[in-house]
Amino acid sequence: MTPSPCACRHPLIRCGVRCLPALLLLVSGACATGAPGASAALRAGEALGPRTRVAVVAEPAGEAPLDGPALVRLRLVAPGAARQLEGTFVGGVAFDDAAAVLTTERRLVRFDLEGEPAPLAQDVAFVPVVSLDGAHLAYATLEAGALHVLDALGDRTVAADLGSIGALAFSPDGARVAFVGARRGGIAGVWLADARGLGPARCLTNCALETGGPLDGRVPLPAQPIAFDGSALTWMDDAGGAHRVEVGP
Repeated sequence: MTPSPCACRHPLIRCGVRCLPALLLLVSGACATGAPGASAALRAGEALGPRTRVAVVAEPAGEAPLDGPALVRLRLVAPGAARQLEGTFVGGVAFDDAAAVLTTERRLVRFDLEGEPAPLAQDVAFVPVVSLDGAHLAYATLEAGALHVLDALGDRTVAADLGSIGALAFSPDGARVAFVGARRGGIAGVWLADARGLGPARCLTNCALETGGPLDGRVPLPAQPIAFDGSALTWMDDAGGAHRVEVGP
């Protein structure tokens, strides 16, 4: 199976998620070690200062495969420097003064402006997302059905044992991650996780619904990225309907 913008395409998963198109984000790098198991150099909630700004630039790599996402070529660009990454990729984002790149083998790899690539994670479902300050990266794994956040504090699981994960969105302060997900055997809805892994992820919509059962009261899924609006999550569905769920500060 080829990586897609939503883990629900895995053959072992049956869910009602409408997978959103993958987005290649141009995100500023930030101060983070970026390696799984990194020492807790910063206290939870402490601000991470910016470092050299970098950007990941995607270029079309030719005709897209019939059964998977369009592949791209990537360049890592910084003031006065650039690097063309060899090969074709599903996509990548700027993170930790480098690029976090998803390969066609579902490996997440770190490329900087020089030197050899370094592995970050395996079995990654789709191109990860980065918080606005560039300090936190969120990615999902397929078989484990888990959502991870990677930053200067290390790599931690913030949601687990899910049948599908997709449409990730960080809160403006990077403290929380909203996503579309479903328990195994459940119907997909909107969820919220603490980016530090404090407490279990919360299901916000369609929580009691199951595949094969009645769908009375089902809340439509986002047709575009989920947005944080003060103490609430907001989104638009396929039919243009607006939805809002209060989640607290």
